[in-house]
Amino acid sequence: MSSIGIFRSSGYVTENIVHIDLEQYNSHEVCSAFIVTSPKSYAILDCGTSNDVPTLLTYLTSKLKVSLKKIKYLIPTHYHFDHFGGGWALWNHIQDCNPDVKVLTTSKTKEQLQNPDLHMKQAYRTFGNMIGEMHPIPDKAYNIVSPNEEIFLPGLSDTHSLSLVPSPGHCEDHVCPTLFKDNRPEFMFVGESGGTTMHSEKLVTLGSSMPPEFHFKTYIKSLQNLIKSNPMNIGLGHFGAIKGLDNSLKLLNENLEFTTYFRKFVKERYEEKNETRWIVEQFLEHEIENRVEISKIDMKLLIRIIVALVYGQLIDLGYRNPK
Repeated sequence: MSSIGIFRSSGYVTENIVHIDLEQYNSHEVCSAFIVTSPKSYAILDCGTSNDVPTLLTYLTSKLKVSLKKIKYLIPTHYHFDHFGGGWALWNHIQDCNPDVKVLTTSKTKEQLQNPDLHMKQAYRTFGNMIGEMHPIPDKAYNIVSPNEEIFLPGLSDTHSLSLVPSPGHCEDHVCPTLFKDNRPEFMFVGESGGTTMHSEKLVTLGSSMPPEFHFKTYIKSLQNLIKSNPMNIGLGHFGAIKGLDNSLKLLNENLEFTTYFRKFVKERYEEKNETRWIVEQFLEHEIENRVEISKIDMKLLIRIIVALVYGQLIDLGYRNPK
């Protein structure tokens, strides 16, 4: 962990929270899952693509020595392929020895998970074969809850509670699974509602403006609400965790500033030259080295990500139509 609370390795973040590097796209430090632990049960927060499920299961059984019979819930932050596309495969594997395991989520996320074809077609245009497979999950697998409803996880102490904090904007169904202690958010998995991080030494972010559902005003409002909640520690879908209240707030506020700046950047460059690729090139030339450890990421993957982020802003600005 860095001196400013950046946690980018697999392992315990807090007494009850474990971070797992899913090694997505056969790379390190791309996508995260988290585990809520108690003496009696576990909840898995996100699981990545279907290609990532073996990595997750190996870490659970070999490193944490978790019995699959004690996994109570699989909890997605949202329906996107890179965060819960492998949910069907993970549930199928676990339910063979634990028929009581449930995908705990909201009705909005269930609806999206049960109808993945359009999303996968859109994702394939940007990420190709890296997206894995995504299939509907049997209705019997679901436990539907409302946002902010308290979730019972066997073995949690009386001082702890778990719920899904609503955080739309990145997409309509996004939630932040949050572990509260004495009614304060001890750990909040902000997923993609707090931006993405690709730096191990600086609290800097990139955006989360993925097409086609990104909505700037909603995203900003959700982010402001997360900041007001004062989370003691946060987890990021891409990537890792930030430990400590001050560090967590600094990261979230930085993303608030960046998202506003990035929207202005895209708008101004579009008005100069109506070409998505040119806008991407301008951002890579002028901004990327300040925000990303270039030596640690595949540049082809990074370019694909920036193309998607720019396109999401262009759709929300009304300059492009969803494909």
